[in-house]
Amino acid sequence: FGTSELLTNRKIETIFEATKRVYQQYMKRGFKITSILMDGEFDTGGYRGELSALGITLNVVAAEEHVPEIERHIRVIKERARSVINTLPFDKVPARVIIELVYYCGFWLNSFPAAGGISDTMSPRAIVVGTTVNYANHCKVEFGEYVQTHEPHDNSMQSRTVGALA
Repeated sequence: FGTSELLTNRKIETIFEATKRVYQQYMKRGFKITSILMDGEFDTGGYRGELSALGITLNVVAAEEHVPEIERHIRVIKERARSVINTLPFDKVPARVIIELVYYCGFWLNSFPAAGGISDTMSPRAIVVGTTVNYANHCKVEFGEYVQTHEPHDNSMQSRTVGALA
């Protein structure tokens, strides 16, 4: 199960708040996080102390090393995002669309059982979040497709829909 969090800055407080949101998501489903693997940039006393208050041990890799599972997941997300961007009919894509695209790619990666995962029938999303993909809700339009959205309206001649990107 992979997650993505938007960080507005690289301050330890911001990173810890994002970590806490992910931690709480796991706790809702009864998982217990005991350790986190991270790069050396996170090895500060403040961050380590905040994690230990939650009962989590911070395991930092050596200098010039990376956590292969995380690096591979990031690479897959980037590949998926690039492939979707190349299907869009736009020369420039706003930053907010890129952020939502990363969430979109993560959503679909988590929506199907992983080869060699802990379950052949349940997706990581079903295990960690407790929800599955609903065709009627999730498969109506493609990412970036132009749609008309229904907006609150009255009985006047004003438009009842607004153009938007899905």
